[in-house]
Amino acid sequence: MPEQLWPEDGLDEAAVLARVREALDGIIDHRHPGYPLILSFPMTRPLDIAIEAFAEAMPRQPNNIITTTNCEGEPEWAGTRALERQAVHMAAELLGMADPVADADGYICPGGTEANLQGMWLGRNRLRDQGCRRIGIIASCEAHYSVMKGSDLLGIGPENATAEPLPRGWLRIRRERGTSGLALCTVCPDGGIDLGSMRRELDALLREGFDGIILVANAGSSHIGAVDDVQGMLGLLREYQQRYPRLAWHIHVDAAFGGLALPFSEHNPGGWDFANPDVDSITIDPHKFGRTPAPAGMFICRKGQLDHVCRMVSYLHEGRDDTISGSRSGAPALACWAAFAAMGRSGYRRQFNEMMLLKRQLLQGLAGIPQLRVIDSPQNTFGFHIGDDVDDQLRERLTAMFADHTRYVLRWSHVFAYEKDGWQYCRPVYKVLVMPHLDEAKVARFLADIRNCIGS
Repeated sequence: MPEQLWPEDGLDEAAVLARVREALDGIIDHRHPGYPLILSFPMTRPLDIAIEAFAEAMPRQPNNIITTTNCEGEPEWAGTRALERQAVHMAAELLGMADPVADADGYICPGGTEANLQGMWLGRNRLRDQGCRRIGIIASCEAHYSVMKGSDLLGIGPENATAEPLPRGWLRIRRERGTSGLALCTVCPDGGIDLGSMRRELDALLREGFDGIILVANAGSSHIGAVDDVQGMLGLLREYQQRYPRLAWHIHVDAAFGGLALPFSEHNPGGWDFANPDVDSITIDPHKFGRTPAPAGMFICRKGQLDHVCRMVSYLHEGRDDTISGSRSGAPALACWAAFAAMGRSGYRRQFNEMMLLKRQLLQGLAGIPQLRVIDSPQNTFGFHIGDDVDDQLRERLTAMFADHTRYVLRWSHVFAYEKDGWQYCRPVYKVLVMPHLDEAKVARFLADIRNCIGS
C-alpha cells in the first residue's frame, strides 16, 4: 500500500512544530559555533532587523504585484509597495544612477535567476521592437546557469555542449552552437570574458544574420567573483556596428553578488554599473551580501524599458503587469528596505572592509602553501585549486579533506583553463566567499588544517 500522505484529522500543533524543527535540524546555521566551516555559501545570517521586518509582514500577506516603480498598483498594499520602491531606488543609486527616482524601474523578486531572466526577456522584446529580426545572446562560459536557461526559454536557443570527464577532476567541453543564438565565450586567467573569443563569436553571429545582441556580463561571477570588461565588450559592439549598421544591443549585468560589494571596493574596475549610460539592466541579490532573508533578488533597469514586456491584466487596479513573478510577497521588500536603512552606506562599507581584511588573511596564508593556486577577484571572493604539479597521493588527501562535510561547506566547480582543438579544458576550482559568519579564528583553523594535511 502507498504511504498515506494526508493525515485524516490533522496533527496537533506540537507534532507539526516538532516535525518542522526536525527538518531544520542539521541544515546550515551560520550562528552555531560547532557547525562546519561555511566557506562557499553566498548567504549569511540575515540582519536581525531584516528578520523582524520580514516576520512583521508575513501574517498580513502583502502582495506587491506589478512593478512598484512605475505605477501605484493595488491600493491595499500601498505601504509595502512604497518601501519596495524606495529600496529599488536606493540600490540604483548605489549602482551609479544619478537620479533613480526619475530614471530607474525595477522590482524585488525571488532571486538572481528571475532577475537575469527578466533582463534577457526585456532585452529580447526591446530589440524586437527596434526592428531586429534575429536575436542572440553573448556571455562568458562562466555565466550563471540562468543565462543558459533563459536562452532556452526565450527560444533563442539551448546550450549545445558535450562534456567528457578527465583525470584529476578535470572536464573538457565542446560547444557547438549549431542553430542556437547562444554564444558562450572563453575567459581570461582572472575569469573575465576573453574579448578575442567574443570577437570570434560576434563575427560568426553577424555572418549568420543576427542583428540583435543581448550581452550578459558578470560583475562578480558565481564561481570566483570575476568581473567582465563591459567597456571592452561594448567597444567590440560599436566596432562591428560600423560594418553592420542594423546591429543593436541590450546590455544586462549579472551583479547578483557583486552589486552590493563591488561599489565599496578600491579595486572596482567600473564600467559595469549605471554610471555607464550603455548599461541597461542589472541583477543584484540583497539576500547575499545585503543580509536580508531569502528570497530577495532585485531587478533594476532604466525608466521606460519595462514597457517592452508589459501585459494588460483586466482584474488588476492598474491593469498592467511587467514582471515574471506576477504576485509576489511584500515581506522581502520590507526586509530589503529595513536592511538598507539600518546599515546605510557606511554600514555596508564597514562590512565589506572587514571581509576584505579576512580575505587578506586567507590569501596571505594560502600564498605560503605552494601546492595551492589562487584566482583572485576585486571583491570578497576568490577561487583556489590544487596545483597541477601536486602528486596524486597529496591531491587525494586534500580533496578528501575539502569534501568532508562534517568539517567544511566548501564547493568546487569546473572553471575554464585553456582551449585546445575546439575543446574547452576546465579544472576543479574551489570557491571561497568571505562572509560575516567568518572570523579570524575560523580562517586560521582552515589554514592550519591545510598545512597539517600537507605535512601529514
